[in-house]
Amino acid sequence: MESQNKNEEDNNGLDSFVVGTFSKGKLQKISLPNVQQGCGGHNSDYLLTKKESGTVYCMGSNNAYKTLCVKDKSNLGEGVPNKVEWFQDRDIKIRDIASGSATNYFVSTDNTFYSNGYNSDGQMGIKLQQSHPFPVKILEDVDRVFSSNHSHRSFLKTLDDKLMSFGRNQKGKCGLGYCKKSIWEPTVVSNISGFAVKDIVCTSCTALLFKNGQLWVCGVTPTNGLDHNSSF
Repeated sequence: MESQNKNEEDNNGLDSFVVGTFSKGKLQKISLPNVQQGCGGHNSDYLLTKKESGTVYCMGSNNAYKTLCVKDKSNLGEGVPNKVEWFQDRDIKIRDIASGSATNYFVSTDNTFYSNGYNSDGQMGIKLQQSHPFPVKILEDVDRVFSSNHSHRSFLKTLDDKLMSFGRNQKGKCGLGYCKKSIWEPTVVSNISGFAVKDIVCTSCTALLFKNGQLWVCGVTPTNGLDHNSSF
């Protein structure tokens, strides 16, 4: 799964989910009821059941940076969903997920933001350059999280419509107005104050779609686009 698949909040969930297996390169139908959301990262995928349950499942390879936070690793790499018991053991229900480059993000029903995985450029949102195989609590009052595979950076939208970014900031892709290599903790993107974010895409540049229909970008594009624009 190369991109995040979000459904509307009133979606009742899917009866099954289709993913691409890593070993044979074929699509495989996964029988997991009431799937609300899915996301794909570096050799691993996460699935989220509908909000009444808030249960997270993962599958794929756990060789790269140990990003799959499960106790029983016997089914990993076989295209079999594994329940993430770390959240269940703590009675935490998840309502939003995203994956970056070997880093995973979770927002709980009480609006707390967690991350786990690889942290080479601050993409976990913690101050220290240390990777974590199991989720770490990062921030409260978070509405949504946005990231993309291979981006090494993420954006958070808070409940009061503030936008925060962290991770690899090469050529200003975090939109903070400067090109410092790594942003180690969530930092407010100050120059979009007053605009409500609808969606964010993190690729070779960063694109923000606002609820009023405006599209803003920063960073750099491969051809004939932005040139080291470090703010939106």
